[in-house]
Amino acid sequence: MDAAREHPLTFDASRSELRAALDRINELECELRRLRAEHTGPATATLAPMRLLDVEAWAVRHAMERAHGNISRAARALGLSRAALYRRLERHALARERVKV
Repeated sequence: MDAAREHPLTFDASRSELRAALDRINELECELRRLRAEHTGPATATLAPMRLLDVEAWAVRHAMERAHGNISRAARALGLSRAALYRRLERHALARERVKV
């Protein structure tokens, strides 16, 4: 009996097929790293000490960026009233900064 039939995980593949598969795996890993970097915020960062106010400031800034500066949409995304979002913008000095889109 030949080796390919003895072990179910053994298969014949040309070097070019293996190279193509390895290249695709590398592409997928790079894409995964890029997506993780894009979506990394304080919650997924390392376990360095952080204050709740820092997390709140990040969440407010992130919501404002995603809403392209639209207060109503950012407040809705955060589950806040517009007045509550305005207070948080003032608290974190983001109202004067004008969050960039």
